[in-house]
Amino acid sequence: MNIGSDEAAWDIERSRRLSGTWLADDEFRKHVPNHAIVGLGVLRGNNRLVQEAKSDPRQRSPSLNPIYPLLEKLVQDIDFVQKKCISYCPVADFCNSLFVILPAKTASSDVVRVVEEDIRRTIESINKHLLTITYDQIRCIENVMLVARTLEKAPGIYQLLTEKEGAVSGICVDKAAAEYVLAMKSG
Repeated sequence: MNIGSDEAAWDIERSRRLSGTWLADDEFRKHVPNHAIVGLGVLRGNNRLVQEAKSDPRQRSPSLNPIYPLLEKLVQDIDFVQKKCISYCPVADFCNSLFVILPAKTASSDVVRVVEEDIRRTIESINKHLLTITYDQIRCIENVMLVARTLEKAPGIYQLLTEKEGAVSGICVDKAAAEYVLAMKSG
C-alpha cells in the first residue's frame, strides 16, 4: 500500500492486518493485560527507525517499505533541527507511536518552529501506517510502568505525562530525568 493511497483504503487494510491479533480492538477488550512495562525513545542516532531511514535501500526491512519516504523526510527534518539545537531531539517514540517533543522556551526554539508543522504532519502520516497499540488501549491497562533514562528523553517523558494523561501510571527514570520532570512541573 502506497503512502498516497486513500485513507479509507488504508483504514480497511489496517483493520484487516490487525484482525486476529490481540491489537484488534475487539480482541484487546477481551484480554486487557493488568500490567505493562513500556519504554520511551527519541529518534536520534542509534534509534532503529533512524538507522533504517539512513540505510542502503537494498538492506532495508520490507515491512517498512510503505513509510520509507516519510521516514527519510522525518530524519532530514530532525537532522536540520539538531544542527541548530544539538541537545534537543524533536521526536519521541512511545510504544512505536511517534510524537513531537515541544522545545524548551529558548532562543533556539525559533529554529524548531520552522519545521515543527512539517514534522507533525510527517509523524501523523507515519503513525497512521504503524500497527501498534493505541493510546486508548494503553489507558485500559491498569498498571503501565514507563521506563526511560537520560536527560535527552526527559522532555518526552514530561510531555507524555502531561499531554497523554492516563497513558502511564508509574515511571522508573534516572536522577537527571526525574529532576527535569520535577522542575518542569513546578516551574
